[in-house]
Amino acid sequence: MIYVAVATKNKLKLGAVEKAFQRHFDKVEVKGCSVPSGVQEQPCNQEVMQGAFNRLENLKKVSEADFYVACEGGLICQYGKWFNQQIVLVEAQDGKKSWGLSPSYPIPEKYIEEAKATSVADVFNRIFEGKGGVRVLTQGAMTRENLIEGAVTMALTGVLNGDLW
Repeated sequence: MIYVAVATKNKLKLGAVEKAFQRHFDKVEVKGCSVPSGVQEQPCNQEVMQGAFNRLENLKKVSEADFYVACEGGLICQYGKWFNQQIVLVEAQDGKKSWGLSPSYPIPEKYIEEAKATSVADVFNRIFEGKGGVRVLTQGAMTRENLIEGAVTMALTGVLNGDLW
């Protein structure tokens, strides 16, 4: 049995982590724990990565596991355009860490100030009446869970491949 501690109680995120780990291990037990990120509610740019790092470090203080996982979503500005992206940090029991990024999607400039003041989730809830922004925007092709699962999978590449990677 592989024990995975995750820095969240969010069931959607826990499910995404479990799916990613189940591709590599026969028996996986995922346990969530709420820990602080140490960054603002809606992190931007470097704060997104810092939030994931802080969550992971705080998680290790309160959990014992084979793997530790922290996920932080936030706004990233690239080439003058804003995107929402999930950043995942995975650490194996031996201390090896690796980062993974989800696909990102653009946030129109007209929503940026509102998103920064509240959150992208709040903007989605207002615009899409709680129907799930990523699912609506992609016309059902992707979900937030898919994005997180992909980022976890990418983070695992750095810890599952030993000295090769």
